[in-house]
Amino acid sequence: MTHHNQPTTPKALRVCPDVGKLILMHIVFARFCVFLCCWQSYCAIATPDLRIEVTTFGCDCLSTTSFSNDHFDALNVPSANGRFLALTTDAQRLKIAAQGNVLAVYHNSLNDGWTTNTPAESAAKFNQYALNNHTSTGPRPDWIVLNEISSSQWQNSSDYRDWLVEVVRLLRQTYAFNVVVYAPFSNPGNSSTWWTALSSNAYVAAEVYLSGAEIKAQNYSVSWCQGQYQSSLNSYNAVGVPKAKLILGEHFAQTVAGTGWGRSGIASNEWDQAINARSRAALNLGFTGFASYAWVYNGMLAIKEEMIHFEKTYATNALPTVSGLTAPYISLGPQNQKVLAGSTTSLRVYPAGTNLPAFQWKLNGAAIPGATASIYTITNVQAAHGGLYSVALSNSLGIVTSSNALLSVVAVFDPFNYNSGLSLPGQTSPQGSIWNSAGPAGAAVTVTNNSLPIPGATGNRILFGAATGPSARISVSGPVTNGTIYYSFAFKVLDLGQLSSSGGFFAAFNNSTGNQTGTPSVIGAGVQTLAGGNGYQVGLKKASSGSVFDSSQSYTTNDTIFVVGSYTVNTATTNDDVANLWINPDPATFSAAAPPTATLTSTSGPDITTNQVASFVFFRRGSATVQPALMVADELRIGPSWASVTPVVPPTAPPTLLVQRSGTDVVLRWETNSTGFVLQKSQTISGDALWEDASTSTGVDQGFFNSTNAISGPMEFFRLYRTE
Repeated sequence: MTHHNQPTTPKALRVCPDVGKLILMHIVFARFCVFLCCWQSYCAIATPDLRIEVTTFGCDCLSTTSFSNDHFDALNVPSANGRFLALTTDAQRLKIAAQGNVLAVYHNSLNDGWTTNTPAESAAKFNQYALNNHTSTGPRPDWIVLNEISSSQWQNSSDYRDWLVEVVRLLRQTYAFNVVVYAPFSNPGNSSTWWTALSSNAYVAAEVYLSGAEIKAQNYSVSWCQGQYQSSLNSYNAVGVPKAKLILGEHFAQTVAGTGWGRSGIASNEWDQAINARSRAALNLGFTGFASYAWVYNGMLAIKEEMIHFEKTYATNALPTVSGLTAPYISLGPQNQKVLAGSTTSLRVYPAGTNLPAFQWKLNGAAIPGATASIYTITNVQAAHGGLYSVALSNSLGIVTSSNALLSVVAVFDPFNYNSGLSLPGQTSPQGSIWNSAGPAGAAVTVTNNSLPIPGATGNRILFGAATGPSARISVSGPVTNGTIYYSFAFKVLDLGQLSSSGGFFAAFNNSTGNQTGTPSVIGAGVQTLAGGNGYQVGLKKASSGSVFDSSQSYTTNDTIFVVGSYTVNTATTNDDVANLWINPDPATFSAAAPPTATLTSTSGPDITTNQVASFVFFRRGSATVQPALMVADELRIGPSWASVTPVVPPTAPPTLLVQRSGTDVVLRWETNSTGFVLQKSQTISGDALWEDASTSTGVDQGFFNSTNAISGPMEFFRLYRTE
């Protein structure tokens, strides 16, 4: 869009739900910064009305926050089939979706770096820009609006045309964007080969700007406006842009003086007449789509109330032409959830538009009887409710199915947030299960201060080990008499004592429930320790037999270990059950629908007695030769799936970049335990900034990497970029 200059300021810090290869942090310190980005995959689906309202000039990335909620609400009006609102952040995303509208990405610097960036580099930057700004409340939007084709370069440089066509192709075919490109031509001229190639992967938003003054001079003639639009439509068709890929670009442009375009030169009520004349003309021609934009009112030399009035005038015009109904479109689909058994939860889909389609929710691909609304609520959630949920939206013109949302049901989750010093037996877990005492009189498993350093851990932990006294047992839903049940927890050995080379188990599933005077002896998927290497090894015991150990790794009393165990009850024979143990599994696998390959597997020997899993036990066993003398455990989870017992991993905390001036240089330092980062610099921190590696070498001094760099301009920005 011509005539537009968007101020660039640093974007606000946001934490992403899914973090991949690139993990950085946005901290402004003097003139130097490190910032955060994240990667998230997304697939494009059906298309609602191609009415695009670009509101980026009214976002909080400007120095003013004058684009207020009522200003935004004037654009975010419900429409029959939904419209796009292109913003620079997703702060209003749920509000947009609730009105049946769709969030799109808007990028205002299409051509920055085209002479230095390859098409692949530029496409990657545009995708990253979308991820930086649109990942707080859902997946990355699948529509991107690019401003704008360079009029001089497109006319004069075949290299530029080749570059732009390839950028758009990559955005569409590699990154799955639906692309809209603003074109500053009412008549596109020649270059039909490139126009055809461009429109094969993008919609072209032709800027055919009719000002209020010239429409008033034609006595607000709809036919005159229609003739201007028809001429442009014909000229684009002639160079290979089909009507199905052509969007009419117009603008709010409520300027009252100084430009010679937009509203300039006419009164408020006359601008209303001009808007309506243009809209009826566009409606008569049936453009595939319509694109317009809004500025903050003090940038348009109009008062706020006038801006809102005109935006409502635009919003209520019936653009583009539709038959009254479009195929269903999902504005925001159902999201993954992890919930406790017995609780109530809801899955929701936001469809585009006010013409609501029919809904059908599915669990693992099978239709759920009676689940035919946009919200599906489950009360008293149980293990059987866990799985992959999707929803199909349909009407007379088509059907679209959402991506899967994983619902993980946690049967037991106990972070041990009890007062320090209490005995664990007798305490009630967050979901209402009571810890029982199972064993002879003596020192019980107790609660002690502080949590272990695993993702999301809070509160306290439990203390136990080799001593005479009761074990602590908690019942699980069921009992489980067929299928697989999982547990997970973290532990740390504080004192090995006289742990022998044969060792024994200290935590396991059990087949009984409630209090008892003897230590439980029946186990399933027991976690074992034995003396080995320079410390101890961790192993798995299926039931009464079937011990296996990971001899490749030895641990010490300084190590915190996270384990996941599973026991599969098979009913065909009395020796066909399967026990698995994962030792410090890769956090990248946490919350996945399926588990990775287990560290240890045991199938040998008899199955768990009575062929059932009814409880989980932390054991106190009197002999120091079979159990470490002292240990702590934390964050117990029990559930029917891998996803239900693995924690949600927050984004990796990036290193702190320390900055110090030294004459005309700047010294940057970060801790040496933060490996895999390179120092980069740029003259700007806009979304499409060109970052390059800092030219100076990196040294090591007293536990810090350090790099001294000359300041080459009035503004210099630095970041740490993860490379591994």
